[in-house]
Amino acid sequence: MNFTRGVEQRTIDLFLPWYNEHHGNTFQVVKHGDAPDFCCADESGSTLSVEITLMQERDGDIKALRGRTQAHSLEALREHLELVRLGKADPLDRVRSLAEDGVAAAVRAVVKKLTMAYGANTALVVSETCPLEWDWSLVADQLTTQLAGRRNPFDRGVWLVEDSGRIRRLL
Repeated sequence: MNFTRGVEQRTIDLFLPWYNEHHGNTFQVVKHGDAPDFCCADESGSTLSVEITLMQERDGDIKALRGRTQAHSLEALREHLELVRLGKADPLDRVRSLAEDGVAAAVRAVVKKLTMAYGANTALVVSETCPLEWDWSLVADQLTTQLAGRRNPFDRGVWLVEDSGRIRRLL
């Protein structure tokens, strides 16, 4: 299984049982496709489509997680620290902030998908693939405010699956 399929599978494995419990459903995956990523059905024949999008805080994060770049390796950090020591790099280049990087990444991931239409009974699930585990409750209001008022074609909601497994509604 490739990286993206693995993340999608992990995401649906976390999201669907939670969604069922909180909405009184019994959805199960019927098909793992491309658009939407998952087609689900329940005992009564009702359907739920789930589109999953991966979130990265900075360009290259997902490539690094896939092992396609060494940008986050210990060797890359050592090189950066040496450049900082020599005054040739900003020491803050590798610093991350939930309130800035995390929120901006989540907003970008959602906004990119809001222009698409997957039909009725569809949920968008943002999968956090960031190398740091954030406490999204600290910026939940900020995130909700930045997404408020946007056209939302996902009638079953827009959700964030945190690395910790917590599920949070964004829209």
